[in-house]
Amino acid sequence: MPYGGSTRFFHLPYMRRGDYMTAEQEEERARIIDHLLYVATYGASAAMIEDPAFTLSDGGTRWRLTLSPAGGEFTFLAIANYRLAYREGEVSLDLPHGSFYYIYITYGAGMETDPTRCGLEVRTEPLDAVGHVLLCTVDARNTPAVLDDMPEDKPYLVNLASHSGDALNPHGTLLTQNALRVVNWLTVKGRRIRPVIYETLDSPGAGATAYVVPPEGFTPFFAIASPADASAGACGCEIQSDGRIKITNTGAAQIPITVRIEEA
Repeated sequence: MPYGGSTRFFHLPYMRRGDYMTAEQEEERARIIDHLLYVATYGASAAMIEDPAFTLSDGGTRWRLTLSPAGGEFTFLAIANYRLAYREGEVSLDLPHGSFYYIYITYGAGMETDPTRCGLEVRTEPLDAVGHVLLCTVDARNTPAVLDDMPEDKPYLVNLASHSGDALNPHGTLLTQNALRVVNWLTVKGRRIRPVIYETLDSPGAGATAYVVPPEGFTPFFAIASPADASAGACGCEIQSDGRIKITNTGAAQIPITVRIEEA
């Protein structure tokens, strides 16, 4: 009988004593594995999984780029041409002064059984190919040279477990989103960004006042007024105890004023 055994979780068939192999069963086994790998990698043909630690040093007539493990087992871990690629230990590349360099991890013969047979290729022109993974760029046209270890075109792959459990760059280092709904708060470099609304009204004129009433549930923290025309004069904002914003100006009336209000 063909494939009398199967694995616990994904039921991958395997042979036991007395079993025999058929072409149909071998195809079924290969397709099961292929489909599961597609789910695990999103079908990635070329992508980074783990970055190395980068060191760029001046060697006189050339720059030396050194790649070393960033705390894990591998110097880098990637997929190239649908195959696993990695290196262990320190790797160095020499880059002559005067050019802009693209450094790629490349597919190499024998990677099916030995992922360390991947290559490292230095190019002066960008390349988009399934067997090449952009690792970094080095601009050596001036001194000092500039290393970019996260260029915009660098592809990343995050496995499903990491994607659900890790909030650090889950979709790469650059996010493009048509609409973003922030439920509680937003921070930039550790500083909280306060919600902001804008309201427009006509200036009350010298000696008069006007009021802006924020939406229900919005507690003002800071407000500033900007007139559409200099004839409105100096504009002032004062947050009242009831949450309204008192608006005054020293010039003409009926000039549009935009009020920027930050929430507490």
